[in-house]
Amino acid sequence: MRSISRKNVARAAGAAVGVVAAVAFLVAARPAARLAPLPASVKVTLAPPGTLAVTPAPPAPLLDATRLSPGGAHAVAAFAVRNQSGITLRIGLRGTPDSHSLDGLVRVRITSGKTLVADTTLQGLRHGTTVTLPIRSGAERQLRLVAWIPGVVSSGYEGRIVKVSLALTTLTAGAAS
Repeated sequence: MRSISRKNVARAAGAAVGVVAAVAFLVAARPAARLAPLPASVKVTLAPPGTLAVTPAPPAPLLDATRLSPGGAHAVAAFAVRNQSGITLRIGLRGTPDSHSLDGLVRVRITSGKTLVADTTLQGLRHGTTVTLPIRSGAERQLRLVAWIPGVVSSGYEGRIVKVSLALTTLTAGAAS
């Protein structure tokens, strides 16, 4: 009988050691809670009307920001707009994101030299820019687009992917903007 109780004690001890080892393995294998969340992605494409040409030419994305996170690096794109019409035009920009998921979270700044064309969110870009830029016939304007998520954002961006179609709007130079 003594050998049976020793076997039972040995089995119980072995089972306890196995359970402790399994729990330790599960705790060590689970992803740490402190890992950074997935970044957001924003892809901007630009399709100009026939009177304007852009570089880089469509369908190449103007901006492909795949690693946006709060307080992280800014995504930057430079592009040029050339007036192919026979008259001076004033251009503006209007964005149409395919989702509202990053509307108030992603900031966008568009400049042309020292002129601030837009400093808004994706949501604000839906309304279009209030500043228009004059471009003489045959001339070209260099623009810069910067997108980022401010450091004060704490959630809501994780793993979100948004595609933005950026449209150039045109007015004749004498028209009100």
